[in-house]
Amino acid sequence: MNPMSRRERESNGFAVSRNLNPSLVHIETLEPLGRLTRKHPPAQIRKLQASIEQFGFVLPVVIDANNRVIAGWGLVLAARKAGLPEVPAVTIDDLDEAKLRLLRMALNRLGEDSNWDVGALTLEFSDILEIDAEVDLRISGFEMGEIDVALGEAGAD
Repeated sequence: MNPMSRRERESNGFAVSRNLNPSLVHIETLEPLGRLTRKHPPAQIRKLQASIEQFGFVLPVVIDANNRVIAGWGLVLAARKAGLPEVPAVTIDDLDEAKLRLLRMALNRLGEDSNWDVGALTLEFSDILEIDAEVDLRISGFEMGEIDVALGEAGAD
């Protein structure tokens, strides 16, 4: 890849300069990048598998040029459990090893800095039930107890 000038890197062009179009990658060729610093308990893998089965893949796995997973290892495990032969993946091929590993940690860590707005979550679950009273809210990834607590705040059944 051609190195970018500082001006190009600082412009919005650099932020969107990568090819983010996913391609299908054979699941057996994927391996983790570096150490498995995040744990994926069986309950999470089941939830991810259920999400894939309900919605399909809506976010690709992020890999490097050697098919090492930067982000989405839990999705790979869930797809394997579901027996899928391929997963959609976006390849990042312009970072060195240290930056790839830092990107992996950043993608996993940064989402942890947010939290749920319980009032908005309560309203969202209520709205969904108004749209379809028969829908299984657990597809959201929340446990039934968490859903009950949220809906209990709204006085819903």
